[in-house]
Amino acid sequence: MTVYLLYVISPVLVAGVVRLFSRDPMTDEKNRNWCIVLCGIIMALMVGLRHYSNGSGDSKLYYDLWERISKMDFQDFVNYMDNADLEGGFLMSNFVLSRVFPDPQFTFIFSGIFFAVSVSLFVKKNCKDVILPFVVFNSLGLFNFMVQGMRQAIAMCICLYAYEMAKKKKIIWFAVIIALAMTFHASAIVFAIAYIIRFFKLNFYGGVAFVAGSAIGIALLPRLFDLMNELMNEELVLGAVKEESSRLITILIHISIILFGILFYNFGNKKGDYAPFIYMAILCTMMYTLRNTASNIVERVSYYFMFAQMVLVSNAIDNIKNKRTKLFFYMLIIILLFALSVHKASYSILIPYEFMWK
Repeated sequence: MTVYLLYVISPVLVAGVVRLFSRDPMTDEKNRNWCIVLCGIIMALMVGLRHYSNGSGDSKLYYDLWERISKMDFQDFVNYMDNADLEGGFLMSNFVLSRVFPDPQFTFIFSGIFFAVSVSLFVKKNCKDVILPFVVFNSLGLFNFMVQGMRQAIAMCICLYAYEMAKKKKIIWFAVIIALAMTFHASAIVFAIAYIIRFFKLNFYGGVAFVAGSAIGIALLPRLFDLMNELMNEELVLGAVKEESSRLITILIHISIILFGILFYNFGNKKGDYAPFIYMAILCTMMYTLRNTASNIVERVSYYFMFAQMVLVSNAIDNIKNKRTKLFFYMLIIILLFALSVHKASYSILIPYEFMWK
């Protein structure tokens, strides 16, 4: 548990080290970049050097898959690909990379590097404070999910690049990147909603449009669920799932983050506007909550939008002008997220977190 909790709080430790060796404030671009790079390196090492026995067992499946594919010739791979119940992009990447790097540990090393680079670039492009986003990433569930649901995690990270295209209103490139993400996990199609949400404003009309869209989505949930099952080749059904107290705590924290983001939202300031992330955070929380009345697949889909919470915490705290108030909320957020991590660690199947040399 100690290693895991040290990782959770590592962004704060990184900030302390950077500040120790620099006379410039943490708002300085050079210091911001150092923090992002160091946090990214730590993330890549945590993901890439983990032991395959960590978590639910999916890591072992991907570990064995890499080893198996590395021994196939091209024709054997084509035959395997025709019958495998896995997306083509994921299988092709395994085949190409395992030609050069046959050691199955590289399936974690490459995914860890990709996760770290993608999340770090997302933080750099969208977050004003660069420490809290990584704490949110480590604490709220994104890290835990990424080291277990590797295929979907790759698709999620690809979608982060799609969002940058949405910001630039490049719908063709947005669609191409979403299609690429779907070759790693078909569920990535849900992120297409982000192109529309990107243009929502935090006002009456934006709120009405979001509520109307959410109501339509919930009404069409059975049909959407059938579509997801078809795309993912699953046979999951709608139905209530047992409610857990730990899940309720997480939902309350999600709601608190949304309220915090709205409370310190700078209305009228178009530069650095994070209104779309507020809507994505609400959508994420709704999906996460629907897990109790629909299916755990809805919860899995919610992770595509959970990156929004990173932006909300970061940019809302930056909007606080009073230094004492900012410090108070900064410390409070870190303490609450760390407490959540301790609580999750008490029952997480990732604990103890083992490395490849165990």
